[in-house]
Amino acid sequence: GQTYHVQPDQLRKVPQIEEIEDEEAEAKAQMEWLNEEMKFLQSQKDQVKAILDDFEGKRRRNAEAETAEKMRKQEEERVKLEAAEEERQVKIRLAKIVEAAEKELRKQEEERARQEALVIIEATVKELRKQEEERARQEALRVSRGGSLASCLCQSNHVKKCFSKYVISMACGGNTTIMLYENGSQSWTSGLTKLLHNKLNGRQKTLPSPVYVALGSDDRYYISFKDGKSEWVGCNDMSELLKNDTRKVRSVAFG
Repeated sequence: GQTYHVQPDQLRKVPQIEEIEDEEAEAKAQMEWLNEEMKFLQSQKDQVKAILDDFEGKRRRNAEAETAEKMRKQEEERVKLEAAEEERQVKIRLAKIVEAAEKELRKQEEERARQEALVIIEATVKELRKQEEERARQEALRVSRGGSLASCLCQSNHVKKCFSKYVISMACGGNTTIMLYENGSQSWTSGLTKLLHNKLNGRQKTLPSPVYVALGSDDRYYISFKDGKSEWVGCNDMSELLKNDTRKVRSVAFG
């Protein structure tokens, strides 16, 4: 019988040595066969190696792709973490800026409130000082005017009842007595001249209050007000003098 060498893709016939008569020829034949076999095996080896190399290449490429993907994800994660950290730092800086701004605003507001309080305090102190000075001035005027009354007048009981240290001007004319007070009010007895009565009776509080008054006979009078203006009823010479003289009138006496 014949023997066969089994290969993956074909069967090769192995020649019988006894068929070759010449031993050298047989050796050469055997060598030739072995060379062909080696070539065949080498071809098969190269094919298998190519397949293995292809798998290895795919495995390497897959590994490289996996490595690249892993590195990409790591880089994305790093960038994401850096972005998150940068955002956190930005928020911290913004928070500090806002806090500093709010602190400065509070400081400015406190300073503004303090300045306003100082202005109010200064204004209050100034007003209190002014009031105190005015009170002292009024008190000095009251002392200089006197606080008691001794008189022999018509309706003297009524006059004494209305008189006080707050009277700043008092005048008598005929049977009539009139008194002006610090707060701008007035009081008088019966018989006051009609023109003066109409001027004072029901006088609006917004109008300048009277500060000086003088009475005379025949319905004559002189009255001046807080704004410096004055009115009178008198003789022509009196009117001429008062209109043309710029000096301040201290008192008026009717003859």
